[in-house]
Amino acid sequence: MYDKTDAAKDFRRYCGVTLAWWHTYKWASHKLVNVFAKDFIAPLFHHLFPSTEFNADKMKLSGHTTLLSYIRLAFPSFRQELKLAVSRGDISQRNQILLENLTKLCEYFIPVVIICVFVGLSCVLFVIYFFYL
Repeated sequence: MYDKTDAAKDFRRYCGVTLAWWHTYKWASHKLVNVFAKDFIAPLFHHLFPSTEFNADKMKLSGHTTLLSYIRLAFPSFRQELKLAVSRGDISQRNQILLENLTKLCEYFIPVVIICVFVGLSCVLFVIYFFYL
């Protein structure tokens, strides 16, 4: 793309903006799955696919996105129970931390990673509309 012939000069205008947000989204999704894999994502994966081995490092972006989407879509169905469980005082410190981490995963981390896609896409559409149409 940046060779001496400058053959892809026109192509650079289209892909330069998109690669930045796409790689950020891919990296953030991968890190999110890796951080929460042991406690939440691996058990969910084995519940959904019992005969398949879970390996977050070998999983592609579509797998990460699918699992994170399943969690986010299911969150409204267990939100109240999760809030009640977090507010209980008779659970162990480890379980309290797990419940708070699950709350943060569903209410903050997954939506932030998904917003990265929408912001990037809107930037690309703006550039295309403003400069090329």
